[in-house]
Amino acid sequence: MAAEIAAAACLLVVVLLNLRSVRFPLSDWLIPRPIDWVATRLMLSQKWDMFAPRPLTDDGWFVALGRLRDGREVDVLHGGEPISWQKPARVAATYPNDRWREYLLKLWDLRYAGHRVYLANYLWREWNARQPFDSQLVGLRLFFVRETTRPNYQQAAPQRVLLIEQRGRVMFILPAGRAPRAKTAILVKMLQSPDATIRQGAAAALADLGPGAVAALPELVELLDDPDVLVRWSVVFALGEIGSAAQPTAARVAERLGDEHWLVRCAAAEAIGKLGVSDDAVVARLRRAAEDSDDEVRSEAALALRRLGVQD
Repeated sequence: MAAEIAAAACLLVVVLLNLRSVRFPLSDWLIPRPIDWVATRLMLSQKWDMFAPRPLTDDGWFVALGRLRDGREVDVLHGGEPISWQKPARVAATYPNDRWREYLLKLWDLRYAGHRVYLANYLWREWNARQPFDSQLVGLRLFFVRETTRPNYQQAAPQRVLLIEQRGRVMFILPAGRAPRAKTAILVKMLQSPDATIRQGAAAALADLGPGAVAALPELVELLDDPDVLVRWSVVFALGEIGSAAQPTAARVAERLGDEHWLVRCAAAEAIGKLGVSDDAVVARLRRAAEDSDDEVRSEAALALRRLGVQD
């Protein structure tokens, strides 16, 4: 009998989630948000919006505009071809393989925006390693040329969306032989740059150092209130990667659970789980985040609570 009741309860949750997707009047009142939290905890929440209720309406292609020392501009993502903003005859053919296609399309998604700097660094390194001095990069801008499908099969004019601009490469000044302490000292200085791209790249590089970046804690904490969302995201992520040595920053990281951008809130929940701090104030913020309006934030907050061993 207990098994039948449990199965019926799960079925009810799934039905309510599907009704929520219809978005009829009063749906939020009749089907409260806590249902989403229950579904996440029971692993019943699944999304597949290919046809409904919110199918994808945009697609596009990538252009990596590289400016060389000799003044030329080439597409470094596509072998140094001349820059063209025209739609390729076959967009799928612009990717080397399916793995590259999946990777690049993930970077277009704002949830993975913090990883764009890694692609820029890779393109910069690989291009300059193969080119003579006069043909090396001095600037790089990665664009997604977005093409939106409107109702009744109408196509909007393609829109150039700048994903990241690189006027220098953070890892370029960090030779492989440098010790973590020496790398950290360089990156701490770069955290103070007026250029948000450099601050974000420095924070991302510190995240790669993990516990070896502990000396950068004061400077990272100062950037938790940075006006740039990607800088805040990278800083929160770096604090989580530093781990237990960054536990004194947990209260400040928990404040980012109230950030205006869901990407930062999501990273904050994940970081708190990694820091392993479960004092009352932090847990209270996590519980509120578990009822966030965003699915990803709710999921990360619930996971962090489980990781901290907090009882429901």
